[in-house]
Amino acid sequence: MWNNLLVQLERRRSRRWGAQRPAEGWIAVAVGQTQFLSLAKKRRAERAASCGTARPARRAGQPQKKRIKWD
Repeated sequence: MWNNLLVQLERRRSRRWGAQRPAEGWIAVAVGQTQFLSLAKKRRAERAASCGTARPARRAGQPQKKRIKWD
């Protein structure tokens, strides 16, 4: 995904400014973003889930949906 993004940014850069601006700045930003996102994912994974957000245990034979009876 990020590799595709880098290719697109390089194409845009070459169309707009030709060879005036180096692509290193764009690549450094994209690489920094991937590192930042991976750190955020690690932090999120380290947090313990609270009891309120955890799913309750499903009992055997419990229906998935409650049916509405139309009388």
